Amino acid sequence: MDAALKSNLSAAQKASRDRANQSTVKTPAAQARNVSFSSYTPALIVALLKDTLDLILITSLPGIGTVLTFCFSILIFFLLMMAGSGTSYSLARKDMILAMGTIAEAVFFGLNLLPIETMTVLFIYHSDKKASKREARLQA
Repeated sequence: MDAALKSNLSAAQKASRDRANQSTVKTPAAQARNVSFSSYTPALIVALLKDTLDLILITSLPGIGTVLTFCFSILIFFLLMMAGSGTSYSLARKDMILAMGTIAEAVFFGLNLLPIETMTVLFIYHSDKKASKREARLQA
């Protein structure tokens, strides 16, 4: 019984070491990450729709506009979450940038006539692309 227990323990330790070694090995797919504009297109379309509704004064109304702005921002957040899978630009940074743009647009009356949501999504795309290029240079 003691020999079987030692055998199982050594097999478990070997499997654990193998898993640890596999997690530190960089695969070619992880090194060749590319941020494509097409993955950000759905979020950009929703942001353009929201900014268009701002221009025709539907979401510019004080009470309804704030609620609709936050709803659109939540949808954009989920679309950005899907767009950035596998990229180096963290989800927390994207969320923080989107939240700052949304709060600026929802709180300060008059700013909602500017295409802030669209500019925010484009800024997140640009930052994500820049971070992935920097990461590729560091890995090379």
